[in-house]
Amino acid sequence: MFRSAAHGFRRKDGFCMSEYSVSMAVFICFFLAPMVNVAIVPARYMLGQTFLDGVAHRLALSEKRSDAVRNFEKDGSWKNAMAGLGANVKKASLSLVVCGKNQNQRIAMDRNAPVPDDYLPDGKNGPSMYALDLSVEAAIAPIFSTTAGLPGFSKPINLTLHGRSQWENLGRDPDTDKYFLNE
Repeated sequence: MFRSAAHGFRRKDGFCMSEYSVSMAVFICFFLAPMVNVAIVPARYMLGQTFLDGVAHRLALSEKRSDAVRNFEKDGSWKNAMAGLGANVKKASLSLVVCGKNQNQRIAMDRNAPVPDDYLPDGKNGPSMYALDLSVEAAIAPIFSTTAGLPGFSKPINLTLHGRSQWENLGRDPDTDKYFLNE
């Protein structure tokens, strides 16, 4: 048995419990919780990136590019799903990226801009590869957020996520004889 001047007699099998519980509380509050808080941001980023790739693929399966743009503008369910993953969408844009035969023949067009004739499937720079690019600026929040602090540690961090999928319909509209890329 140990004798303490302030506490009297204590038994040997439990005298360090008060010191141990304080050290565990400090460990959890000041090390473990902040590390879990920081570790969730990359996980949310990866989930958001994977989800955006799926959205871009779904849009790229549209028959016409105008259908893809219409679905992108009117369907807000993907923004709600991103918010459920912890990424609040601030700004989103959709574009078509055309890659020609070499690196110098790469162009990106706004959602409604027509593909130049040289880059169409039967153009002089063809055959080209066409991809629908979905770019999203989002604020990804850690589990425990505050208004002040370091981004990613205690407040949301602003990141840009990209989802890209190959445009698959390279055919022509039988009624207008235009490529579906330009409709």
